[in-house]
Amino acid sequence: MAKKISLAWNNQTTAPKTARKKAGLIYLALAGGGVGALGFEIGGLCALERVLNPKGQKGHKAMLNELISGYQGVSAGSIVSSLMAVGFSPHTIRDVMLERSTAFPTLNRSVLGTQPQVYFSLGENLVRSLLRTVRAVIGGLASLDLPFIWPFGLRKSHRDDLFSLPDWKLLGQIVRLGALEQASVNNFIHNLLDTIPGGLYSSQGIGEYIRDIICGYTNHTDSFSSIQKELFIYAAELNTSQVRVFGTHGEHLTYELVDAPISKCVEISCAIPVFFKPVYLPQTDKYYVDGGVIKSLHLQNLIDRINYVRADHKTPAIILTFFPFVPPVFPAGSDYAKLSVLDLLSFSLKMTYLEKFQTALRSYRHEEENNIYIQIFRPSRRSVTARTHPLQDISRQQVAHLNYEGETAVYRSFLNDYERLQRIFLNAGISIAPKEEIAMLLKTCRSYYRIDSTDDYLEVVDSVDTQPSSKRKRA
Repeated sequence: MAKKISLAWNNQTTAPKTARKKAGLIYLALAGGGVGALGFEIGGLCALERVLNPKGQKGHKAMLNELISGYQGVSAGSIVSSLMAVGFSPHTIRDVMLERSTAFPTLNRSVLGTQPQVYFSLGENLVRSLLRTVRAVIGGLASLDLPFIWPFGLRKSHRDDLFSLPDWKLLGQIVRLGALEQASVNNFIHNLLDTIPGGLYSSQGIGEYIRDIICGYTNHTDSFSSIQKELFIYAAELNTSQVRVFGTHGEHLTYELVDAPISKCVEISCAIPVFFKPVYLPQTDKYYVDGGVIKSLHLQNLIDRINYVRADHKTPAIILTFFPFVPPVFPAGSDYAKLSVLDLLSFSLKMTYLEKFQTALRSYRHEEENNIYIQIFRPSRRSVTARTHPLQDISRQQVAHLNYEGETAVYRSFLNDYERLQRIFLNAGISIAPKEEIAMLLKTCRSYYRIDSTDDYLEVVDSVDTQPSSKRKRA
């Protein structure tokens, strides 16, 4: 029998409540990025739980979930946001990933489909591409106008009945141009890619994984209406090339929300093109892929939601975002032309998402005048997170390294900009941990995750600040 947990906000647990008077709104926005994003974001959320939670009644601390008004996620971020929205703390999710907890099943490779099935599928596609190439060669030969040159149309030698050398050259050139070019490496690769239906994997396993956790390990049902926290999940609608928002509330949207299961929406949001097949949703009769294809974080929806729900523009609001897309730094003198196809594909995707995000960020800089603050946490370009592929197989130690980078990114961000962040969070009714305590957490973080290496990527990670430097100096 699956063991279900009780949720703090349903008054079904003995966990003490904090004495904090909530004065502002805090939303969490999580981007995608595959396994690298999962590890980085969960580690960063564990750090936020330590930094943002002051001591409550009887010296206890509240869960980060109690401070958050709502969550949103894109792609891999939708997995973490949905798990937190149904009551799991970041520390619980991290311990499950590190296999230190059995609160719910860990996310492993089997969720994406068993390896033998993938190999069989690729083998089948390889055979199909070979047959298609052979068929193209035969079709090229059949399309040649051979009756005019074979054998009676060709000139014959006077000494014997063989074809003359010019005739053989002509025949060879016609065959090569008309048929054998169909067997080129370029056409074979094209045929191989053209036979893969939609993607290498299916994200159905991810949806089933989320459904089993919600229904088997919480008191919720697989429905947005069953959770009290706000939750928004994003996808790209292939039929219309538009963003689709699935969530608990939609009064601020220009269309009504679709009553679809949370797990199905996560499955849709995780369907990275090429890697995963598009997902069909019966409720809308449309196909969807990863919402990051159109926008990286979809912050505008949260800003619209905040303006809709708060009493007036003076009510402070904070959007905490994790953005793991940074182009990696390769060793000096690296020959980028020798990078693998997967390296270049991952590198290109990260540059695309980063450029879209930087463009959007410039349009959000005025939001501080509206009392909305956007705090972004990103990894270093030299980090493991920056060099991790979306579907890379990683060990527990690598997961711990990603968690470590997420925690240190948050700690360093607060240490680098402590006074400003302290003022912002106090304005929202939250007192952050003392600077000395954050420095101590940063110091002990490496030993907790058993990070023994002294890699050069452990540099100070500057948080991206939406406040202009001139305003910050005046403040």
